[in-house]
Amino acid sequence: MIPRQSGRLASVWALLLCALAFGSGCKSKPEPQWVDATLPARSENLVWTVLRQALDRAEFAVGSEADPGQRRIVSGWKVDASPFKGRGFRTKAHVEFSPAPETRDAWAVRVRVEKETNESFKGLDLRYAEWKAAPDDVAAAMRIVQFARSLLGGGEFDVAPEVDRRPPSRSSRPAGELPPELSIEN
Repeated sequence: MIPRQSGRLASVWALLLCALAFGSGCKSKPEPQWVDATLPARSENLVWTVLRQALDRAEFAVGSEADPGQRRIVSGWKVDASPFKGRGFRTKAHVEFSPAPETRDAWAVRVRVEKETNESFKGLDLRYAEWKAAPDDVAAAMRIVQFARSLLGGGEFDVAPEVDRRPPSRSSRPAGELPPELSIEN
């Protein structure tokens, strides 16, 4: 016959093991941190093109998860490897846009840069990478928004007046003679 205390002890251990087993599988990810902006643009195609170029300038590769119909772009992972545990990371950009409410010729844009750190002791060999969710890179998201703003300028695109780009005509000095600023006086 098993004493009553050892039965209670066994149930406590079983409960503790279950809590550890379920607790380790329920690790929470950091909350997504979106950067919101309103960009002046006259067409959806212009916003799409500018956002893709902004991602390209920020060195995020735009791949198959770019969908103009859904007005959504998700880049591929950009990896920054490090030989030290927890120092290497990878980032992925998420961009969404829609017409700005109550504003004509403007678009509401949301940018998020997801980040994961490499917790492997073999940080430079990505075959052994152990990626762990980290807080979003808000500075990188703000940089993408700023690139888009810079590319759009003020939202107005005017054709510049035509400029004569031909080289200036030759001066009236004889061939072989130096210009006055380069002449040598004795």
